[in-house]
Amino acid sequence: MSRAAVTGPSCRAAALVREHHEKSSLDPAQPASAPQRFHRGSEPIPFRRYEGAPTVPFPIPSDSAEDGSTAALDVSGLGRLFWNALALVGWKRVANAAFGMRVVPSAGNLHPTECHLLAADLETDGPSAALYHYSPFDHALERRRVIPITLWRQLGAVTRAGGVLVGLTTIPWRCAWKYGERAFRLCHLDAGHAAAALRASAALFGWRVDYIEVSDLALEGLLGVGGDEPEDEQVVCLLAVMPKPDRVAISDLRLDDSSIRAIADLPVDEHLRPTAVSQRHRRWPGLVEMARATRRDAAADMEPPAEHEAAEPWPVSVLRRRRSCNVFADGEIDAESAGSVLAAVRSPIGRVFPWRGEIVSLVLVHRVEGWAPGLYLLTTDETPLEPLRATMRQELAWSAGPELDAGQHLVLLAPGDARRAATFVAGEQDAAGSSALTVVMVARFSSVLTTAGAWAYRRLHWQAGEIGHRLYLAAEAAGLGATGLSGFYDRHASTLVGLRDDDLQALYLFAVGLRGDDDPVLEAAYSRRGEVEPSPPSRGGWVPSKSARKVSR
Repeated sequence: MSRAAVTGPSCRAAALVREHHEKSSLDPAQPASAPQRFHRGSEPIPFRRYEGAPTVPFPIPSDSAEDGSTAALDVSGLGRLFWNALALVGWKRVANAAFGMRVVPSAGNLHPTECHLLAADLETDGPSAALYHYSPFDHALERRRVIPITLWRQLGAVTRAGGVLVGLTTIPWRCAWKYGERAFRLCHLDAGHAAAALRASAALFGWRVDYIEVSDLALEGLLGVGGDEPEDEQVVCLLAVMPKPDRVAISDLRLDDSSIRAIADLPVDEHLRPTAVSQRHRRWPGLVEMARATRRDAAADMEPPAEHEAAEPWPVSVLRRRRSCNVFADGEIDAESAGSVLAAVRSPIGRVFPWRGEIVSLVLVHRVEGWAPGLYLLTTDETPLEPLRATMRQELAWSAGPELDAGQHLVLLAPGDARRAATFVAGEQDAAGSSALTVVMVARFSSVLTTAGAWAYRRLHWQAGEIGHRLYLAAEAAGLGATGLSGFYDRHASTLVGLRDDDLQALYLFAVGLRGDDDPVLEAAYSRRGEVEPSPPSRGGWVPSKSARKVSR
């Protein structure tokens, strides 16, 4: 499947993906398939819980807690992993509403991605393993299923070597409420950000996070999720977290199929139900079709990725300070800062997914000291330029641009001031034109779908989200602001960056510049843990918990 063109049903699924991509594209002259107005009564709660589940609360680190103080995948270590990747950083107040701000970004702060953990020996009632759900609202684990320790050790080399498994899922309705058919893209971009956030957090402790090849059916069994209803969780991917990277080779990351089936057959407490995220829903048939068309019936026969690359991790202060900058200040950034941000495109910190060369980065330079404004291609020594030339406009310059470090190069394609055009292409969002530079992530769309099948549409977005998260952290480390722009005019973006056929498609725009004065004042994230429970932002973001209400009476 990974080397030959797909045929039959797989070919029809790929055609459906292309049709959906076109249908969900934005164009100023033609409204996309999205809600014309939002029903506030159905606004999703961005937090899911499993009511009645036994909980394992994580310790709340002190503000002074910094890097690399733990090497064990115990409750304390896992708490730090999630604290620096998926937890809340505070509450933003807007009028009478409170919005939970997290370490990991999300389009519209809707957070469709859920995280599940399979781990052993986290509780004190004897040796056992379990399936947990991570609750960012509480910074705690909720136990959903107990797994016999012998079965856990039979699952694979990762579990025998003391590693844990992290499964990411998505609730498309959370995005569809606001973005309609385009939600499928946004859900998988968000998942890419979450995976990169976990990898960056794990790097603080010298741990490794790797992608595991597994079918959707097997992953649904492991995580106990699935279905076509609006609030059902759809599987995204499975990750291995290893405390000692040299104990398990990349080639040994596969799991035992019979053990997966045995875990899937274990009884589940029928009283444990996930909390509802909305009171009512609107069904989007296209999202159901896409979920089915992009399913993985079997793990791909792919070559193993490169072994783990070590690099200096970003500090905790960078990971937890990351924000989406909506207002950029006027002025240039220096070339060294611009180069350090672009180096993050290839940085091993935050790089989880094993596919290489499927995302091409183009850069609209607006205001960088010493760099001529214009459109550039970001390349490496290994980038084959001739195939790119064949899919881009013939009149492009292809001349040498500024020198960069980290084995990267900029190739000038078209000189000129593109700030006004960038603003228009980004759905008329000022951030794209007022920034210092805008990265346009372009996927080798048709060629990847043809060779790998429809499911690869998901992985292209994972990779774009992963790159976006690295750019966020690199910008923060350089003292700059950044923001991901997933709502853009697709065809106009392709025209702006010189694409001339559908083999390359723009998937994600990312703006970087001088941070404006738009940082919100945040209330402490967990100062009232146990006293409040989540509600939609339109109703204030949180309300007193049931236990707190009982006490107050």
